[in-house]
Amino acid sequence: MRRIGFAVILTAFAVSLVAEAQPPTKVARVGMLAGASRPAVQWVAFEHRLRELGYVEGQNLILEFVSSEGHPERFPGLAAALVQRNLDVTGKRLEVLKEVVPQLTRVAVLWDIFSAAELPAAQAAAQRVSVKLQSIELRSRPYDYASAFSSAAAGRVEAVLPLTSPVFFLDRAPLVALLDTHRLPAIHHQREFVVAGGLMAYGASINEAFRHAADYVDRILRGAKPANLPVQQPTKFELVINLKAVNALGLTIPQPVLTRADEIIQ
Repeated sequence: MRRIGFAVILTAFAVSLVAEAQPPTKVARVGMLAGASRPAVQWVAFEHRLRELGYVEGQNLILEFVSSEGHPERFPGLAAALVQRNLDVTGKRLEVLKEVVPQLTRVAVLWDIFSAAELPAAQAAAQRVSVKLQSIELRSRPYDYASAFSSAAAGRVEAVLPLTSPVFFLDRAPLVALLDTHRLPAIHHQREFVVAGGLMAYGASINEAFRHAADYVDRILRGAKPANLPVQQPTKFELVINLKAVNALGLTIPQPVLTRADEIIQ
């Protein structure tokens, strides 16, 4: 039998779709590869969209989940491709951060091998909003976040911009804890940072990306060749704000920013 494969990048996740080119009346096998544990909410969105398209697990669909067990170094190629498509959103995050902290003049930008391609876009955005960036690279896991924040403190930064890295996502709890300890506002690339206590996040909707991944599964299972399918840009972006973090930092979120927020966590 001829087998075909296709990959869709979802922020810190990579979805690998491998199935027979066959109509949905036959049983299809779909595999998903992620950087850590199964992303429960996004997985539900993925399965729900597949059901809308006529695929029911246990009837004409087998779903298999495989984790890289927290080893994001296996995804450098995927991460590089992701950030190349997401450069404008890096700039938007810095603009939102400047709106929330109007007096902002110095920002520490945290980056690593996975997010290096975003750095030029962040630098260009910094010039647009009259902010000076302090570049802090993190290398060799486990990352030495304590030293990074010591460097940021020495540079007298007033906020932090972590770029889009699967390692930062996996380390979001200690990262957010250090931001809280140093009382530094930051804007992240994914809602989960805000759920972990971070101030705010702006980035592509992961649930929507998983739904689009289901559409790709449907087209492949109906016979489309993966090489002929276009790479889709994210179309839905979310701004999430944590009011508890806002109050702890003594900030006041401007009304226009609050109005644009897709979710406010109390």
